[in-house]
Amino acid sequence: DQSQVVRSEVHQLRKCGAASIIGGCAALAACGSEATTTVEQSSVRVGVVAPREMGPQGQVVGLSYLTGALVNEALVSVAGDGKIVPRLVERWERSEDGKRWQFYLKKGVRFHNGDQLTSSLILPELQSHLGELVGAQSVSRIDESSFSIVQDEASTLLLDTLITVPIASGENGRAGTGPFVPNSLRGDAVTFAAFDDYHRGEPSIQQVGLRQYANQRMAWAALMRRDIDVLYEVSPEARDFIETESTIAVSSFLRPYTYLLAFDLEDARFRDKRVRRALNLAVDREEVIRIALKGHAEPAYDHLWPNHWAVDASRSAYPRDAAAALALLRSSGYGEMRAETPERMPNRLAFHCLVYAPLERLALAVQRQLALVGVDMSIELLSLQQMGRRIVAGDFEAFLFELTNVRTLGYTYQFWHSKSQMSVRTGYDAADDALDTMRLARTDEEIKQAVMAVQDVMKNDPPAIFIAYPEMARAVSNDFVLPGGDEDIFHTIARWKTASPAQGGAR
Repeated sequence: DQSQVVRSEVHQLRKCGAASIIGGCAALAACGSEATTTVEQSSVRVGVVAPREMGPQGQVVGLSYLTGALVNEALVSVAGDGKIVPRLVERWERSEDGKRWQFYLKKGVRFHNGDQLTSSLILPELQSHLGELVGAQSVSRIDESSFSIVQDEASTLLLDTLITVPIASGENGRAGTGPFVPNSLRGDAVTFAAFDDYHRGEPSIQQVGLRQYANQRMAWAALMRRDIDVLYEVSPEARDFIETESTIAVSSFLRPYTYLLAFDLEDARFRDKRVRRALNLAVDREEVIRIALKGHAEPAYDHLWPNHWAVDASRSAYPRDAAAALALLRSSGYGEMRAETPERMPNRLAFHCLVYAPLERLALAVQRQLALVGVDMSIELLSLQQMGRRIVAGDFEAFLFELTNVRTLGYTYQFWHSKSQMSVRTGYDAADDALDTMRLARTDEEIKQAVMAVQDVMKNDPPAIFIAYPEMARAVSNDFVLPGGDEDIFHTIARWKTASPAQGGAR
């Protein structure tokens, strides 16, 4: 479920000061159809490529957001087309003026510690996150099965932001409502047991184990030895090779993260929107995707989920146009090629870019594209923590990173409106009016018109070079039969079945 991962990852990143930059991890909320095969109860072992680090409370740092996906749920979730759907609430009603929302909790939901889901239990958590909910002014209990949220201005984006509010119980909020309960922590591994009282039905998988590996080679070897059943993330470089293995199925989906190169608009070089438009026109996104991501991505031109029901992705798209890029640079005063220092190549514009280390190949591909129009982008590779500190401190000329939109309009608003608590602090405010119109839109037609306005502003006055939406791929042993649908298979583990020999199982 999207909200499970978003809630956990946002919580973790707030601790390191980077919450305004990254939100949630990609996953769909909708459930696929159940497999019909009747099999015995079983376990699933998942291998994750991540650094082996332990947190201050003994938690396995690289597995924290995956733990949230198995253990926790939110009140609402988001489907693949961006529509908000009920999760721990069964429905909601909205007042005629649009400012008062009444939510009705799903009946029969219990936390792992036995507590029942009630308004009284979740009210403190909702109140503590009030500032993160678009337009929210107050939250109050109506009775034990319902509560209300009142806004100062009516906005449907309230629902979009509600997916990040953690719903938990017990000491330190450790008891969730998800399909699995944390069972044990040992070294670099975590195990989870099925939650028999899960409100969506007892999981068919009785145990899930997560184990970390230092690199893809080690994780792949473990999958071949059958030490694990799932490789959580297959790198683009390894995907073609892994897809040839007959005993393994590869499942992929478009990840709701945008790879982007953002600029400090307080820097004199980037104040003129013509410069930023030129840099966008200089990048051949299809070529960058082919070289850096092995073709496993879709081009991005703004920060709106291309599959959102209100988004016309074709409205934002444009081809690479080097001639137009050069004309814009010349009209902005960057026509002459010059060598600023002996160490740098002759250029008409030079800048320094912080790069999240795992995106080095992407940065090099963009660097080559910009060099073709005389733009020299130097690169500095940083870890996640280093990136977070530098960006929050405003210590950058430009940065190349990944930014989630969680498939919702709410995150686009929160990241790019200059007065939002979660805004990307680049000095960008050109889209404020369009984003405010989107925030206040109520009917489907009003929302579509507002979204088009946001697209037009970000195309004409871009805050960044939006590059691509990457695909994420997972490798799974054919010992399992998975539910149908196009959702992230990791979030359907509770409904997996063990395959019979006729289906390719029991290798």
